[in-house]
Amino acid sequence: MGTIKQLYQDVGFSKLLTTNQPKLEKSKKLNYFTAGLQLAPSDLSGFEVCAYSCAACVKNCINFAGHGGIGLDENGLNQAQRARIARTRLLFADSQRFYSILLLEIGAHVRRSIKLGMIPVVRLNVFSDLPWERMRVDGVRTVFQCFPDVQFMDYTKYPIDRRPVETLPNNYHLTMSLADTNDRQCLKALQGGRNVAAGFQGKKGEPL
Repeated sequence: MGTIKQLYQDVGFSKLLTTNQPKLEKSKKLNYFTAGLQLAPSDLSGFEVCAYSCAACVKNCINFAGHGGIGLDENGLNQAQRARIARTRLLFADSQRFYSILLLEIGAHVRRSIKLGMIPVVRLNVFSDLPWERMRVDGVRTVFQCFPDVQFMDYTKYPIDRRPVETLPNNYHLTMSLADTNDRQCLKALQGGRNVAAGFQGKKGEPL
């Protein structure tokens, strides 16, 4: 694929993984250093990356929270949104190049984590919901097989029978995400031993 400089040439972003997203930074309190892959959610890039999204989660997606929602132009985009779209399009248009960059950046994240005395964690679906356990990043292996000592984690709305717990890699922790259309699937997930996350809204200063 050429030099590292050539890999990043004209891709529309400076890096694939980020560690300065507020949701990812929370893990630092427990000595976990999390890097996340921020793709453009749903079909915002022209490619669907959230196969089981519903209207409510598309509308309320945190893609437009924080830096993703600041200074949007007439097309509803800013630098952060354009970078997410560019990453997603590269994944589908030139997967070999995308995977080469991804493996380089995960390796760098692991080395940086060790240098800081922290535990490296990688979240590949910050705004997306792709079945990474099925994707061969070097033509043969999954990303989990390339980094067997690294902990990966994600949230998903995939039905549990499409991504069964027993078929997931040992270093991939997947949490089911509750929506207004998947109550039965989430109950099934709980019964099958998977965690389920539920979003809620409370008022400041009031007990939950």
